[in-house]
Amino acid sequence: MNYSITSLIMQIQLSLGYTTSQFYPIPNKMKVAICDFGTGIPFKINTFLQKHNKPVLLPHDALRIAFEKAFSTKSSPQNRGFGLDTLRAIIKMNNGTLRVVSNDAMMIMDNHRIEFFTIRHNFQGTHFDITLDTSTFDEKNLKCLDDFTF
Repeated sequence: MNYSITSLIMQIQLSLGYTTSQFYPIPNKMKVAICDFGTGIPFKINTFLQKHNKPVLLPHDALRIAFEKAFSTKSSPQNRGFGLDTLRAIIKMNNGTLRVVSNDAMMIMDNHRIEFFTIRHNFQGTHFDITLDTSTFDEKNLKCLDDFTF
């Protein structure tokens, strides 16, 4: 879990952005928000598709493809397209929720559903809102929360 969140944080360091986190011990919840003000996932994916002479997708479909395992717009060997798929698995494993807003697309995920929408307003960047149920964490992960810093 720590790797995926750290990976997201490292990516926003390349552009202007912010992160916040809060641990709520009584309801056993940890909330993390990660935001950047880059070009956005749908824009990045459609630019990649155009470059490879493939059809442009609707914003919510472009966001959906970003969460597919092994999909990446980057070409270097270490970018294998596992980051967002891994994040989705962590959310499921920890009875969490995930909300992503990028350009004019939104994704909402919990243990029962995953939905993608096109929204009316365009956010020039990407915002991740993550909530995890910490009662599912083992003792080692809870120790990691005590040391969680940015």
